[in-house]
Amino acid sequence: MASIRVSKTLDGSSNLSALAKRVLDRFCLLFMFVSFKLPHERKRFSQFIIFSPNVMEQLRTYIRESYDELLHKVTWPTWANLQSTTIVVLVATFVMSLLIFIMDTTAKQVLEMVYSLGGSN
Repeated sequence: MASIRVSKTLDGSSNLSALAKRVLDRFCLLFMFVSFKLPHERKRFSQFIIFSPNVMEQLRTYIRESYDELLHKVTWPTWANLQSTTIVVLVATFVMSLLIFIMDTTAKQVLEMVYSLGGSN
């Protein structure tokens, strides 16, 4: 069974293996084929999808290894870390909402004052 390898770069991001790129390319082609039905893409699609007998096995392998990576290789935040970052996001959201409310109310009052200077019809 072929495995899809993901290597890490210096900055910590992931590089897909050639197999993973082929699987991803096939699904991108499938989307383009179904969405746009371009003749030149139809030919490329048929080369990679229809006549490739092991595409389903490659897809199963990709999903299985992605699941394994999410469970065993990804570093998830601790509960305390998750709570503290959630609180930071909620406070920042509240502060930004308050600032937008103040700016909106100020703009409304300034515009009402400008409109009142113009007189009524």
